Amino acid sequence: MRPFRPLLFTMLMFLSLFAVSSPATADTKVRVTNGEQFLRALKSNTHIVIAKGSKIMLTEALDNESLREELSIGEINTYEPDYSLYNHVETLGYYDNFDGNQLVVAGLSNLTIEGEGGALNGPSIIASPRYAYVLFFVCCRNLSLVNVTLGHTEEGYCEGGVVMLDHCTDVDISGCDMYGCGTEGIGASQSENISCSNSYIRDCSYQIMTLNDCTNVAFNGCEFFRNKEFSLVNIGACTGVSFVKCKFYDNRGPLFSLSNAQPVLDECMIRHSREMLGSIGEVQWNATQFFGSDGVQYEAEVVYPDEEEVSYYDNDWKDHVLKVNDQTPRPGIADFFIALAHKSNSPLIKAASLALNPPYKSAVDIVEVDKKNGYIFVANLPENANVNDYRAVEACFWRCNDGTCLFAVNHLLQEDATILNFYRYDPRRRLLSPVDDINELTTPVNEPVYVSLPRVGKTIQYLMGDNPEKQYGTETFDGKRFLFRKTGGRSVSVDNATNSYGIGNMVSFMRRYN
Repeated sequence: MRPFRPLLFTMLMFLSLFAVSSPATADTKVRVTNGEQFLRALKSNTHIVIAKGSKIMLTEALDNESLREELSIGEINTYEPDYSLYNHVETLGYYDNFDGNQLVVAGLSNLTIEGEGGALNGPSIIASPRYAYVLFFVCCRNLSLVNVTLGHTEEGYCEGGVVMLDHCTDVDISGCDMYGCGTEGIGASQSENISCSNSYIRDCSYQIMTLNDCTNVAFNGCEFFRNKEFSLVNIGACTGVSFVKCKFYDNRGPLFSLSNAQPVLDECMIRHSREMLGSIGEVQWNATQFFGSDGVQYEAEVVYPDEEEVSYYDNDWKDHVLKVNDQTPRPGIADFFIALAHKSNSPLIKAASLALNPPYKSAVDIVEVDKKNGYIFVANLPENANVNDYRAVEACFWRCNDGTCLFAVNHLLQEDATILNFYRYDPRRRLLSPVDDINELTTPVNEPVYVSLPRVGKTIQYLMGDNPEKQYGTETFDGKRFLFRKTGGRSVSVDNATNSYGIGNMVSFMRRYN
């Protein structure tokens, strides 16, 4: 047997060398302490270890133009990402989200981001822009976030959650602390196989999470606390969502908002007002305990939303004085609209406030947001709807000669034609107050008409009720008052739905049903 030993030794050495050189055997392990090192390490098949006590300031690194150029970090439009590309190509990008750059990680696979220091006590990854997600993943696979603290330097207002998963697969989040100064802890859209265990989502300013069109999402041993103030757990068109041994406490707002989803809660503890459990009719409770804010235990009742009590037009708008976010130096259309959503009872307006950020586009069917010019158009197109079912809201604002602003909200309801509300913004008090007498601002129109607000300029257009492609008249705001001009049936161009006036959106929307 001795003559064969050299050959056997040679074969073993060859196999050993092959195993060492194979890129599939193990991930590259990289230890980082700052934002630049973190960006350089973001690659597929990589295990990033963030040193204990480190603060990864992402915004400072992303603002470095020379570093972006060196790492080929180009702009990615998160409103319309190229999923077909990122499913095959790994890309780092950024998106200017109104008040700063947001990191976008696209197409990476086998990526682990782990913090030294143990669960719920790990180093931080921090973003400065209030309107940006801390980590925004697109088309990523086999992704792990372990023992990391994630949040913002300042509180988010209408956008800017903590972790977003868009078209991602096989994601594990464990031992992470996702804190507020962000609108929500986790957002996920068209993703599958997400596991979140032994983690916190806390102190978020709008909700806990939003899951849309997702499959197999499991929360195990997580705690959700001190979050506010719209519907907190939003789940739409999802299957296989479960919460096991999770705790919900010290939150404010309706706890659940469900649409075509039936999550399961096993052995959970919920301390929340019975009246604010939300639409829990589709939830399966297994050995879950409920306590009121006073600590007294109660039995949860199955509650289905009463459609007859839902008003898509808020009739009490005149009673609302709206507080505008005091952290925005110069508030714009998004701030005004979010302030309205805080008080409005309209489900469409609340959904529209969430639709201002790309992951929520599925919350409503049509979304047009022009922050630069100060215009928003949002519409719901119910499945199998008829002409009496559709609803739309558009809004814009104009600056007045006296330093205030005039904020206009137009409800397009088939049964009521249109209902136009005005608020006046006082920048000193940062309040939007209803203008009580609409007729003091607008010339009464005696014909049945639709109203179209301007996307650019200060001219409101009145469209004929029996033929919305004809214009009845216009009113132009001169900074103090409206000047009416009757046009008497002039044809309206609607070839481009995103032209300089909201009329393109309005007429294109109505064409679908009229």
